[in-house]
Amino acid sequence: MAASLITYTDKEQGKVSTSPIEKKYTFENANEVKDVVNNHASEIDTNAVDIAANGTGLGTAEANIATNTTDIATNATNISSNDSDIATIQGDIIINTADIATNTSGISTNVTAISNRIEKNIGTTYTTNALTTVTQAEYDALTPSATTVYFIV
Repeated sequence: MAASLITYTDKEQGKVSTSPIEKKYTFENANEVKDVVNNHASEIDTNAVDIAANGTGLGTAEANIATNTTDIATNATNISSNDSDIATIQGDIIINTADIATNTSGISTNVTAISNRIEKNIGTTYTTNALTTVTQAEYDALTPSATTVYFIV
């Protein structure tokens, strides 16, 4: 609602009073009061519009605060859930590390067992499994023809 204005027309000098000026309500006084009241009424109208706009902004801000409060609660729950998941994963890592150690030991045992089943040939220069290694000179002496395939037992 708009503020009310003083709407009477400006006053003019009327009959001259013999009272001292301090005791008179003159036309200038009436016009000054009218100007001041009307200026304040305009400011009141401007403030009312500003207050209404700010009220709308406050409603939006309150809705955002409510949404943010809910989101914060959800995030806190998610953090707690993630902490629990991390603890579980850390426990699984410890178990997997132990399993890796067990498997490494088993692999080492199996390699040794397999190695013990393969015959070893120990030469002056090399030790090989099921093979005998010779030098180039020994090979040349054992295989005189380049077009012949040799099986050496």
